[in-house]
Amino acid sequence: MKKKKEKPIGVEPISGSKKNNVKLGLWKKVSKVFGISGKIGSGKTTLADYLETKNDFKQFTFAKNIKKVTAIITDTSMEKNLVERSFKPKFDGFEGKTLSQLHVEIGEIIRFKYSSSVWINSIWSKINKYVQKERCIVVSDVRTELEAEWLKKEYNAIIIRLERPKKFREKFFRGRNPDSNIECALDNYDRFDHVIQNDKEDLEDLYKNFEKLNVS
Repeated sequence: MKKKKEKPIGVEPISGSKKNNVKLGLWKKVSKVFGISGKIGSGKTTLADYLETKNDFKQFTFAKNIKKVTAIITDTSMEKNLVERSFKPKFDGFEGKTLSQLHVEIGEIIRFKYSSSVWINSIWSKINKYVQKERCIVVSDVRTELEAEWLKKEYNAIIIRLERPKKFREKFFRGRNPDSNIECALDNYDRFDHVIQNDKEDLEDLYKNFEKLNVS
């Protein structure tokens, strides 16, 4: 039986309705919200870092809280979860899996057990805080249709897809499955606002291709 799609729960206007809330409407005129999608090693974080440095965007990820949970249950540091993702926790029960593999599994287990929007809800109030301050936002790990559609609906976000040849991405796999369900979830999504072919090794090429979109 096909699983019924869930709507994000806990996703409400800051106060009142959008029609009556002038503050909430500020993002339409002042703030910009970008979501970046792409497979492992496609350049998502690289582009988000560029926006942070060049345009003073505030960067968020849905996966950060997954990594926090993983750090707690594996007794590893947050830094290790962010950087040394090929590390294998030595505790029984993790079946020799790397931190990266555990991030995927833990994210999916909690999403399935409680709500498909659980990781959306975990950063929603933080994003709103910066939008209210008229700060531009970039979410650098849009992996599901629910995440993409939520960003579009709540913030009129621009969703950018990065496509990169596998030969350039392989060094970033580090034990992760590049063809997992979560990695391929947006392969057939047809509502990207822009698609960038990140097919050169030079990072400047990625930045130039982004600037050509004339959206920042």
